[in-house]
Amino acid sequence: MFGNHIVPITSSSALGVNGFLADTVDPEIISFAVDMDEYRLYMSFTEPIRVSTASILNNIELQGGGSSYFLTAGSLRQTGTLLAEFDLSTDDMNYIKTVESLFDAPGTSALRLRSGFVLDMAGNQLALNAAIMAIDFAADSVSPTLLTYRLDLNHGTLLLNFDEPVNPESLNVSGNVAISNGEDPNGSGSGDVAEVVLTGSSTASAIGMQILVNLTFDDLSALKQRENLATGRDDSYLSFASTFISDMAGNAIVAIAPSAAQGASNYIDDTTRPELLSYWLDMATEPGIISFSFSEIVDVSSLRPEIIVLQQGPNTDRNANGTGWHALQQGTMLNATTFDQLTVTMQLTQHDYETLKLKHIGDNAATTYLSTEAGYVVDMAGEAASALVSGVDARPVDNLVIDTTKPRLQYFDVNMNLGTLGFGFSEPMDASTLNTGSVQLQNMRAP
Repeated sequence: MFGNHIVPITSSSALGVNGFLADTVDPEIISFAVDMDEYRLYMSFTEPIRVSTASILNNIELQGGGSSYFLTAGSLRQTGTLLAEFDLSTDDMNYIKTVESLFDAPGTSALRLRSGFVLDMAGNQLALNAAIMAIDFAADSVSPTLLTYRLDLNHGTLLLNFDEPVNPESLNVSGNVAISNGEDPNGSGSGDVAEVVLTGSSTASAIGMQILVNLTFDDLSALKQRENLATGRDDSYLSFASTFISDMAGNAIVAIAPSAAQGASNYIDDTTRPELLSYWLDMATEPGIISFSFSEIVDVSSLRPEIIVLQQGPNTDRNANGTGWHALQQGTMLNATTFDQLTVTMQLTQHDYETLKLKHIGDNAATTYLSTEAGYVVDMAGEAASALVSGVDARPVDNLVIDTTKPRLQYFDVNMNLGTLGFGFSEPMDASTLNTGSVQLQNMRAP
């Protein structure tokens, strides 16, 4: 009180403690903030913590929107006397993004720490706390990217893998996605450009990093039509606009331009045999037309008429003398266009047309059946159509246009030596129907 200085105590003569009361107060979390882009939680505590004691599994619970999730991994580091940062694992973050209304906004971001999470510097466990809401929330603003994809022509699907969960409800394929053969449609390539812009799709996939897209039948057919497109990994390239799909935060995917189209990481070829869906026969248009409709695009040039048989009934004996059946000849293909089709249409030869009429095949639906050997046509992957066996699954005609044109007598011959008349008609005639009583010979035309 009189201004005298205290007697100094040197380190060599330091006093021992007279009494010591250890720290027994449990540390508490005061607040936290979230950064979804950085995969990070910023935590504030009532006192310093020892980060080396952190135990993650089952000790950090995220809550929001009626859901909760315990983190499985991550790392904790001290950034200030009372501050720490926790980096979430990629696996945990990707799972969190798949749960709607969990850590997708400030109001759905709550944190609860169990006592075993971390100790203070004196070894005191963390005080149990009720869940606290985030005081700051930085939403996910990073666009998802496509990692790999598989094109499956057998099942007509695209399997897409992304670097983060995407929202399948945002899928918008129509006009936004193209499959090409790798040549730039804008003209920078040197090869034959082939590209199909998809017109639609569907998916049953849940929120996640993998989406299975079902192609439409028309789009799948368009891909199969082109012989220089989607026949393998080397000519299967994908491009899309940013409006194709978005992540769970609404961020649009990073677009892939046609000039930088991404090749398929895997490709599954079409191994399904084409199936005959229907056929029709037109006997009214001389010399006749036959048309086949298939379940998928077929190679029109592969049709083998010589192993296609038209017959009078489902059980026609092909070992008989041939009166009830006829194997076709190579006619004229009527729909041989740049791109192959779902239908193959052929004009019959005059011989086929007349033979069918003579054998009364195509007179009506009850006398018009089709049988074939296997391989009478192949699809664009070379898969052969199955046989249609007489007596087993010979197919009745689906649509028949019968000949309604009346035959015309074109000429007649008289042989007075033999006493015979010969008649020449515009088409084959049934001789048993000849009524000689209706034939009249005269020495001149009627005036």
